[in-house]
Amino acid sequence: MNKETSHWPTDADLERIHLATRGSISRHQRRQVRVRTATIGAGAILALGATAGAVFVKASSDAVANSTYCYSADSKNADHVQAVNTDPLSTTTAIEVCSLAWTNGSLTWGERHQPKPGSRNPVPELRACLRPDNVIGVFPSRAGDTLEGFCDRLDLRPAP
Repeated sequence: MNKETSHWPTDADLERIHLATRGSISRHQRRQVRVRTATIGAGAILALGATAGAVFVKASSDAVANSTYCYSADSKNADHVQAVNTDPLSTTTAIEVCSLAWTNGSLTWGERHQPKPGSRNPVPELRACLRPDNVIGVFPSRAGDTLEGFCDRLDLRPAP
């Protein structure tokens, strides 16, 4: 048999086939690694996004839960300031916090202002009612109002 008519691959042919197969396997393996990496990366991003969202919701709800709203008039629509309350379940603490807003001039009847350092403004009688979001709202009241009657007039419940 003559070498030119042989149906068997030569050493050069085998080397070329070997390199092509090896290159094809390498490309396939690299593609698998890229797909795995992308899948793991996407999963990690989703997990981090969900965690960040949960942290944001928790932080937001903490900010509301640790607040007291101090109103400038006996109306839910009155100007108000949001104050930090270190004991959000304490009506006494809520009234004390809002008393400071009145004393420093942040609030006057019907209006909200910039605090005035060194101010000693009069504080009206304050009543604490529970807002629909279960946060204490503190309102100035007129003399003679009972807590129950006052909060009922605002369509709120008395704060515990």
